[in-house]
Amino acid sequence: MSKSTVLFILSIFIGNILFSQNKISGTITDTFTKNPIPGTIVYVYNGNKLLGYTVADSKGNYSIVPNGEFTHLIFYQMGYTQNKLTFSSKPLHNIIKDISLAESVQMLKSITVKPIAVKVNADTVTYDASLFKKREDKTLAQILDRLPNVK
Repeated sequence: MSKSTVLFILSIFIGNILFSQNKISGTITDTFTKNPIPGTIVYVYNGNKLLGYTVADSKGNYSIVPNGEFTHLIFYQMGYTQNKLTFSSKPLHNIIKDISLAESVQMLKSITVKPIAVKVNADTVTYDASLFKKREDKTLAQILDRLPNVK
């Protein structure tokens, strides 16, 4: 084989390697405000197999080159509804996908606020004795026995 034939075949293989990588990039924004959402995690999957992930920058931009063929992307940010982008056929090269995420509101069943029983301020310790009191207590000494570090 001549040198030119070898170089030609080598350039075909190198070209296939260089151009076979799929780069996915875009911007992630809030659906309502249209502001960028920094810190969003972008997962790249092939079926159930995680191929890679990236995190959006401060302007909501992301860019990733997955290792191999992929079927879908998942965009996750706390406080927003998760978004899944599915590809029905083999993805094209250098895909640009801008995504918007909607805020997710979760109602809490209840919140319990407990008072602070012991407060420490410099060299002063303050106890809320009513929090240590029990129904069967008849004297102050019984309450003082329950206070931590009090003798």
